[in-house]
Amino acid sequence: MTTTKTILVTGFLALLAACGGQPSNGVDLLGSSQSDLLLPGGTIEMRMRGVHPSGFSSVAVTTHSVHVWADGVPQPVTIQGTHMNLAHTGQAWLFATFTLPLAATTVHLEVQLDNPGSYAHGSSSGSVDLYERPIALDVEAAQLRSRGKIVLHDDLSRSLTPEGSGLLFLPDLVVSF
Repeated sequence: MTTTKTILVTGFLALLAACGGQPSNGVDLLGSSQSDLLLPGGTIEMRMRGVHPSGFSSVAVTTHSVHVWADGVPQPVTIQGTHMNLAHTGQAWLFATFTLPLAATTVHLEVQLDNPGSYAHGSSSGSVDLYERPIALDVEAAQLRSRGKIVLHDDLSRSLTPEGSGLLFLPDLVVSF
């Protein structure tokens, strides 16, 4: 009995060390949460994070809508948060969740932001034209299942360009799972 307990505790400590040494509370820079592994058919988090703020103290965007199709079939989406400040680069903002069907193989995602957004850079501020087209991605369901999330990392130094009296937002994204 004591040997079995010792083996279980030793196995648990080895597993804990392999997973980074200690349990995580909250979200790290990649948007990882306590449950990095997802069972098939589980809930998927959708997050957005700004990178390379280039002097911006605020780049405020609001989620208007999120649409998800798994193998061409529309899926219900729950909006989790609508307001994001992408200049706060240490935060991967949770904006939506959906349940991935067990048999799904491909997923199409569309994220529409409300227009306009706003920015602050030094002593100047103004509006951000968030472009009328949604951010659209096609991904393999297995990639989403691997960690239970998709994080859209937007390079603000490349995404925001001057236009008239404000800025135009043309997303320059890197996607992680």
